[in-house]
Amino acid sequence: MLTAGLSTALPAGVVLEPEPAPEWKVSEWINGDPGKLANHRGKIVLIDFFQLWCPGCNEFSIPLFQDWEQKFGVRDDVVIVSIHTVFEGHEDQTPERLREFVAEKGITHPVGIDAYAVPGAVVPVTMDRFETGGTPHIAIVDKEGRLRFSHFGRFDPQPVERFIERLFEEKKSSNIKSTPRDTKKSSKGRRTNSRSPGRTPPSGRPEPANEPEPVDEPVDEEAENDDSKEKKDPDFPDKSLSGSYKLRFEPLSVSCGDVGQPMEVITQVVVNTDGILAKFSRPYLGVRQLNVSYDAGSGEFQAEVEQQATEKGGVAVQLSLQMSGRFVSIVDPPEVEYDYYLDKRSEDGSADCVIEGRGGGARFRPR
Repeated sequence: MLTAGLSTALPAGVVLEPEPAPEWKVSEWINGDPGKLANHRGKIVLIDFFQLWCPGCNEFSIPLFQDWEQKFGVRDDVVIVSIHTVFEGHEDQTPERLREFVAEKGITHPVGIDAYAVPGAVVPVTMDRFETGGTPHIAIVDKEGRLRFSHFGRFDPQPVERFIERLFEEKKSSNIKSTPRDTKKSSKGRRTNSRSPGRTPPSGRPEPANEPEPVDEPVDEEAENDDSKEKKDPDFPDKSLSGSYKLRFEPLSVSCGDVGQPMEVITQVVVNTDGILAKFSRPYLGVRQLNVSYDAGSGEFQAEVEQQATEKGGVAVQLSLQMSGRFVSIVDPPEVEYDYYLDKRSEDGSADCVIEGRGGGARFRPR
């Protein structure tokens, strides 16, 4: 049995093997149209994937990109953009509200509205192509149009800024390999981002700087190819389970108001040598990491998280979520099924609520 706690340290988002960055697909630009991503060869492109109601975006990535605009925006070899990539709360996060939000925040660099492949789609195209899994997510593309950094959530900005400075200094056709993030390639050769997840970190403070600083140094290929641990340890989780999952929650018993409607949540599953970590976010709650215990033999798992949060209207609540289910790893893409129990309590009892239900879903692949 392997258990990953809330304090699990994960690598920074530097990409091990740079690959061509996917093209963004935007339905509308605010503050000017930068054109296609492919048109910016010879420049470093810094991209912030955000949602206007995302706490982690408002507290971390939006101020960070405004700071980066001051630090790097004077250069003629950098492009700074934000992309509003809405996968929930579509009725509230409208283009009209976004234009007001950009003005309120004083954002001056181009802001794109992520497009949808078909009307009514939940996940927009650029989010899917970049495999972000949520917001805030920051991507960095080098001068040759290669994805070099892809990271969900907060990080210590200083080492990443030093990494950006090194990208400015890189010469064309550089053979430099970067310190790896925790990634794997799918059967189609695309990378699955096992760093990201859930979505919106709740506080404005950077995460503790216990992540390795991204530095350019030789990679020990022999060590990288050593999968002896996986082969020897029957409880080692199957890394093919990593990725973004579209999960549907179907309430069966609800003791609180009209919240008993089915709900779809995008969750990022991260599999590494420490076990399994699952991340998701909900409006007003921010990003949450689930403590997951997993049995590789049966595929069964249990997960739980307890947290304090502030809901819409400023109501402080204590939440307890428990899940039990199993991965169906013999299918492609992997599927998951589970039962869940959510207990919500507030000091005055006004928000007390219990929801029991079941759900399931599957890992989704980029187009």
